[in-house]
Amino acid sequence: MFNNESKTDSNAPTALPVEIAPTTPTTASTQVSSPSAQNVASPSTDPVQRPDHYRQGGIECIDAIRAALGAEGFKDYCTGNVLKYSWRWRFKNGVQDLEKAKVYLDWLIEAASA
Repeated sequence: MFNNESKTDSNAPTALPVEIAPTTPTTASTQVSSPSAQNVASPSTDPVQRPDHYRQGGIECIDAIRAALGAEGFKDYCTGNVLKYSWRWRFKNGVQDLEKAKVYLDWLIEAASA
């Protein structure tokens, strides 16, 4: 149990409060600090930045992750993904994995600079 104050159901974990704001499409002239604000010519066909399967219900997955983890947790998450994609690139998806590592590195640099 996450919260010992609430004892209505001892088997059910208490949900942590997380506010997630829906993302809006960006244009080349828009500057937003959100990771999902990467300006991509065709996000639905780009397997690295903003693929369709990570944008459901008006919320981009990376924005939900950032909101759930907080600033420090998000930096750690990005660091882990940089390591993962850098580690496996020769054995799985080649240059595409290096591009993914770069996206996470860019997000990490942005988060660390804030």
